Amino acid sequence: MVKKPKQSYATEPRRDDYRNEASYRHALSDYEKYRKARYVWGQISLEEHVWILEQTGSRDPGKKAAMNFDELGPTRKQSRFIAKYPRTNYRRDIYKAKLAASPRSKDQRVRKHERRLRERGV
Repeated sequence: MVKKPKQSYATEPRRDDYRNEASYRHALSDYEKYRKARYVWGQISLEEHVWILEQTGSRDPGKKAAMNFDELGPTRKQSRFIAKYPRTNYRRDIYKAKLAASPRSKDQRVRKHERRLRERGV
């Protein structure tokens, strides 16, 4: 059996390329997120391009911000972030105010027995 190359999420998936329905649906949702992100990228300003690329940890965001979405070749993380970015100015102001108001939460894992002790006040 010849293994097919993995399909890019920037192209519409075909049902025949997947072994089961779940993997096809996953690829289809990735493609829809990519299309939405591409649409949003065209609607937002250059300054917002730079801000988004800085938030997603891109190298040299100033240079990449002027690129077309397809030339940018965003990662899945960037595509998801761009797709969720609000489209209207009103919603953008709310989104940025919410981000500015709350500091990033620290990634702390607490073991179950430690959580119980904290709840008891010990």
